[in-house]
Amino acid sequence: MITALLVAAAIGAAPDPTEVPDTLIDDFKTASFPLNGWTHLTSDDTAIVFYLFPVKRQAGLPRISTRLEFTRPQTGDKGRYLSVRQVDEMDCVSGLSHRLERTAHKGRNLEGPVVGEPEADAPWFAPVPGTLDDAIFKRACAPLE
Repeated sequence: MITALLVAAAIGAAPDPTEVPDTLIDDFKTASFPLNGWTHLTSDDTAIVFYLFPVKRQAGLPRISTRLEFTRPQTGDKGRYLSVRQVDEMDCVSGLSHRLERTAHKGRNLEGPVVGEPEADAPWFAPVPGTLDDAIFKRACAPLE
Protein backbone atom coordinates (compact mmCIF):
# COMPACT_ATOMS: atom_id res chain seq x y z
CA MET A 1 0.00 0.00 0.00
CA ILE A 2 2.74 2.45 0.97
CA THR A 3 4.66 1.55 -2.19
CA ALA A 4 1.56 2.26 -4.30
CA LEU A 5 1.15 5.67 -2.64
CA LEU A 6 4.80 6.52 -3.20
CA VAL A 7 4.58 5.49 -6.86
CA ALA A 8 1.38 7.54 -7.33
CA ALA A 9 3.03 10.55 -5.69
CA ALA A 10 6.15 10.17 -7.82
CA ILE A 11 4.33 9.94 -11.15
CA GLY A 12 1.58 12.34 -10.17
CA ALA A 13 -1.99 11.42 -9.41
CA ALA A 14 -4.51 11.46 -12.21
CA PRO A 15 -6.13 14.90 -12.48
CA ASP A 16 -9.61 15.23 -11.08
CA PRO A 17 -11.92 15.82 -14.07
CA THR A 18 -14.20 17.99 -11.92
CA GLU A 19 -11.39 20.43 -11.15
CA VAL A 20 -10.69 23.39 -13.41
CA PRO A 21 -6.99 23.89 -14.15
CA ASP A 22 -5.55 27.08 -12.66
CA THR A 23 -4.30 28.05 -16.12
CA LEU A 24 -7.89 28.31 -17.40
CA ILE A 25 -8.86 30.55 -14.48
CA ASP A 26 -5.67 32.63 -14.85
CA ASP A 27 -6.28 32.98 -18.60
CA PHE A 28 -9.79 34.19 -17.85
CA LYS A 29 -8.62 36.74 -15.26
CA THR A 30 -6.14 38.25 -17.71
CA ALA A 31 -8.29 37.89 -20.82
CA SER A 32 -9.08 40.93 -22.86
CA PHE A 33 -12.79 41.42 -23.36
CA PRO A 34 -13.43 44.02 -26.07
CA LEU A 35 -16.10 46.41 -24.85
CA ASN A 36 -17.52 47.60 -28.20
CA GLY A 37 -20.28 49.48 -26.39
CA TRP A 38 -20.63 46.98 -23.52
CA THR A 39 -20.32 48.25 -19.92
CA HIS A 40 -19.07 46.08 -17.05
CA LEU A 41 -21.94 45.28 -14.65
CA THR A 42 -20.70 42.64 -12.21
CA SER A 43 -18.69 39.46 -11.87
CA ASP A 44 -18.26 36.45 -9.64
CA ASP A 45 -16.24 33.22 -9.73
CA THR A 46 -18.32 31.92 -12.65
CA ALA A 47 -18.63 34.86 -15.06
CA ILE A 48 -18.16 38.50 -15.93
CA VAL A 49 -21.37 40.29 -16.94
CA PHE A 50 -21.52 43.27 -19.30
CA TYR A 51 -24.60 45.23 -20.41
CA LEU A 52 -25.52 47.62 -23.18
CA PHE A 53 -26.42 51.11 -22.02
CA PRO A 54 -29.01 52.54 -21.97
CA VAL A 55 -31.53 50.11 -20.56
CA LYS A 56 -34.54 50.26 -22.90
CA ARG A 57 -38.18 50.27 -21.88
CA GLN A 58 -41.01 48.51 -23.68
CA ALA A 59 -44.58 49.11 -22.45
CA GLY A 60 -43.14 50.48 -19.20
CA LEU A 61 -41.03 47.40 -18.50
CA PRO A 62 -37.23 47.73 -18.65
CA ARG A 63 -35.31 45.50 -21.05
CA ILE A 64 -31.60 44.94 -20.68
CA SER A 65 -29.15 43.31 -23.10
CA THR A 66 -26.38 41.45 -21.29
CA ARG A 67 -23.31 39.49 -22.26
CA LEU A 68 -21.87 36.81 -19.99
CA GLU A 69 -18.26 35.63 -20.32
CA PHE A 70 -17.84 32.41 -18.34
CA THR A 71 -14.70 31.36 -16.45
CA ARG A 72 -15.04 27.79 -17.73
CA PRO A 73 -17.06 26.09 -20.44
CA GLN A 74 -20.75 25.72 -19.69
CA THR A 75 -22.67 22.70 -20.92
CA GLY A 76 -26.10 23.06 -22.47
CA ASP A 77 -28.43 20.65 -24.23
CA LYS A 78 -26.55 21.09 -27.51
CA GLY A 79 -22.94 21.40 -26.38
CA ARG A 80 -20.38 23.52 -24.56
CA TYR A 81 -20.10 27.31 -24.71
CA LEU A 82 -18.07 30.18 -23.20
CA SER A 83 -20.19 33.28 -23.82
CA VAL A 84 -23.88 34.21 -23.94
CA ARG A 85 -25.88 37.20 -25.15
CA GLN A 86 -29.30 37.59 -23.62
CA VAL A 87 -32.14 40.10 -23.40
CA ASP A 88 -34.18 40.19 -20.20
CA GLU A 89 -37.40 42.05 -19.42
CA MET A 90 -38.14 43.01 -15.83
CA ASP A 91 -41.32 43.64 -13.87
CA CYS A 92 -39.73 45.79 -11.19
CA VAL A 93 -42.94 46.08 -9.15
CA SER A 94 -43.50 42.32 -8.82
CA GLY A 95 -39.77 41.48 -8.65
CA LEU A 96 -39.87 39.13 -11.66
CA SER A 97 -37.58 38.69 -14.64
CA HIS A 98 -38.37 37.24 -18.06
CA ARG A 99 -35.69 36.08 -20.50
CA LEU A 100 -36.75 37.17 -24.00
CA GLU A 101 -33.69 35.95 -25.92
CA ARG A 102 -30.59 33.91 -25.13
CA THR A 103 -27.88 32.85 -27.57
CA ALA A 104 -24.83 30.82 -26.50
CA HIS A 105 -21.53 30.97 -28.43
CA LYS A 106 -18.76 28.37 -28.46
CA GLY A 107 -16.04 31.03 -28.11
CA ARG A 108 -15.41 34.05 -25.91
CA ASN A 109 -16.60 37.55 -26.85
CA LEU A 110 -19.77 36.18 -28.52
CA GLU A 111 -17.61 34.62 -31.22
CA GLY A 112 -17.65 31.19 -32.74
CA PRO A 113 -20.61 29.09 -33.74
CA VAL A 114 -23.92 29.36 -31.94
CA VAL A 115 -24.45 26.37 -29.67
CA GLY A 116 -27.92 24.93 -30.10
CA GLU A 117 -30.94 26.98 -31.04
CA PRO A 118 -31.33 30.47 -29.58
CA GLU A 119 -33.79 30.39 -26.69
CA ALA A 120 -36.77 32.73 -26.64
CA ASP A 121 -39.64 33.70 -24.36
CA ALA A 122 -38.72 31.84 -21.17
CA PRO A 123 -41.10 31.86 -18.19
CA TRP A 124 -41.07 34.66 -15.61
CA PHE A 125 -38.91 33.98 -12.55
CA ALA A 126 -37.81 35.72 -9.37
CA PRO A 127 -34.03 36.29 -9.38
CA VAL A 128 -32.31 34.72 -6.37
CA PRO A 129 -30.70 37.43 -4.19
CA GLY A 130 -26.94 37.70 -4.61
CA THR A 131 -26.82 35.96 -8.02
CA LEU A 132 -25.82 37.33 -11.41
CA ASP A 133 -29.53 37.38 -12.38
CA ASP A 134 -30.20 39.52 -9.29
CA ALA A 135 -27.47 42.01 -10.30
CA ILE A 136 -28.95 42.21 -13.81
CA PHE A 137 -32.44 42.76 -12.35
CA LYS A 138 -31.24 45.53 -10.01
CA ARG A 139 -29.43 47.34 -12.84
CA ALA A 140 -32.45 47.17 -15.14
CA CYS A 141 -34.79 48.41 -12.40
CA ALA A 142 -32.52 51.24 -11.23
CA PRO A 143 -33.86 54.75 -11.84
CA LEU A 144 -33.30 56.04 -15.36
CA GLU A 145 -30.03 57.91 -15.75
